[in-house]
Amino acid sequence: MVKLLSFLLTAAVAVSAASESLSNTKSLPSTHLLPNTKSASAAITSKASSNSTASDTSSTPAVSAVTTSAKLSLNAAVKASSTKTTIAASTPTITLDYSTIVPVYGNASLGYYKFQNVRFAAAPTGSLRFAAPAWPAVETSINDGSDADPNVACNTAEDCLFCDIYAPTKAFTSKKKFPVMQWYWGGGYAFGSKTTNTPEGLFNISQGFVWISCNHRLGVFGLANGPTFTHEGGSTNAAVRDVEHAFRWTKKYISAFGGNPNKITAAGLSSGGSQIMSQVTVG
Repeated sequence: MVKLLSFLLTAAVAVSAASESLSNTKSLPSTHLLPNTKSASAAITSKASSNSTASDTSSTPAVSAVTTSAKLSLNAAVKASSTKTTIAASTPTITLDYSTIVPVYGNASLGYYKFQNVRFAAAPTGSLRFAAPAWPAVETSINDGSDADPNVACNTAEDCLFCDIYAPTKAFTSKKKFPVMQWYWGGGYAFGSKTTNTPEGLFNISQGFVWISCNHRLGVFGLANGPTFTHEGGSTNAAVRDVEHAFRWTKKYISAFGGNPNKITAAGLSSGGSQIMSQVTVG
């Protein structure tokens, strides 16, 4: 019994010490965008080394050969090294002839970057409300995905002609261009958007492709037709024309995101599938 109590007391002391050690551990700053894990590791190691040096300096008695001013300089240098060491996060910046675009999230561990709300056509508002899609104007600010709601859809917002692009991180560290899948959702031409289906599950299997999904106008704004409509300046079947324009955009710009413009697979579900059939017919 005495041996059992002694063992339990020893175990309790060990658990208490471990708990206290964990409570004193400071968490490292986190970030969504940390593609360079080696740099981050080096930065953490550097900071730990600097803190250790500072601790050793304060606890070790001064050596007579080191003057007071020299010790102060050493301490200042250690302190400066500790405060300047940070975990840096670098991300790709895409520069097109009309826009500069940065991803909203992604890193090397995740395997891909997501570029959100990339404008592939001018806003279909005002005189363009019922017109065929036009090329977007030059953007003066960096597109960080915040120009519209992440789930912006053309049945809830007129300014809606955006696309989302998922690109493998290795596309920005090599010269290889990856095959592209351009996807359209099913929504009966009445609802849904570029975020109805997303490729995270596919990227868990392979990071060997680029994914793009683009909005198109819905309802009366996308399907209006007839001789009176065209006589008054409207463009018939704007939804189909939006998708046609989106494919032209992909052909022109997808290489900047690591995609191969000569290997684009068009795919869709339900009304999205009929969009692809329409493009085959138009083509």
